[in-house]
Amino acid sequence: MGEIGGAVGTTATAASFALAGMGGAAVSTAFADSNEEADYVEFDLEGRRVKGWFWRFPFSEGDELDVAAEKLSGTQGNPDQWVAYGARRRDDGIVAVYPHCHEGTVAHRRASLRFYAWFAFACYLVGACFSVGFTLFSDHPDRWATTARELFLYLPGVMVLVYGFLGYRATRKLAVFPQLAEEIFRTFGWPDPSRISLRKTSRAKRGEKETGDYGYFFFRY
Repeated sequence: MGEIGGAVGTTATAASFALAGMGGAAVSTAFADSNEEADYVEFDLEGRRVKGWFWRFPFSEGDELDVAAEKLSGTQGNPDQWVAYGARRRDDGIVAVYPHCHEGTVAHRRASLRFYAWFAFACYLVGACFSVGFTLFSDHPDRWATTARELFLYLPGVMVLVYGFLGYRATRKLAVFPQLAEEIFRTFGWPDPSRISLRKTSRAKRGEKETGDYGYFFFRY
């Protein structure tokens, strides 16, 4: 993957697309049966024809962009083309990326761990409330000892096994996107790409005129 830059002349249209068949075989297999709404763009940059899919492409004709793109070899009568996976506007640091490529591998694992940990904790609290409620209306002599074992031994064990497995599966399924994100970040020369989360950097650098999609579908670094 290489970096090219210059003033862009572009047209962008919102469309639904399936990742299957898009550039990057490893990426396309991750969600071959899912649909995303994204922007497909084609533009000329320093004499090169560039095309690509982006979550959102908030740039206008004449913007000075740096683009992380991969060169595709052409054929006779069909010149070389570049497939773009990331674009960065030079004057304000606004970044557009291929769908789901907004964080590196370490940042992705941390975000997944936090999500499933909080979800497991919420489910634990619900289970604990039911367990205590049944105990209050039980006349079994060892009811509180049994409830204590459920709350501090059995239920936590089930939560760790079930949600640990679900978190692992989800993280593995999405792994190709953080890997591609790291290639984009590395192409732009950003340090420690595995720990970058564009959603986190966007929150820290949010301006006063950002639209609703900012921080979710396009970013700032």
